[in-house]
Amino acid sequence: MIFVGYAAGTINPIIFYITSMYSKKEDVTFSLALISGAMFLARFLSPFANSGLEILFNMNTSRMPFYSSTVLSVISLIVYLLLRKRVYID
Repeated sequence: MIFVGYAAGTINPIIFYITSMYSKKEDVTFSLALISGAMFLARFLSPFANSGLEILFNMNTSRMPFYSSTVLSVISLIVYLLLRKRVYID
């Protein structure tokens, strides 16, 4: 549980900062609202998704959220490494 609070306190501000840097000046408010809403929706829907994955893979274990987050993290890392571009902000 300590890492959940750590992530909320460090990763979320970084996401908001990067979003504000990449958005146009007139679209920053909308972009931040969209990111915030997506984060809330993910927190709300993740238990349902994990329950669906437990049923799909016939795994009745409390470790399923950790398995699914590990797989999603690896997929996200691979996509990031394939699609990254170097951006220099002056």
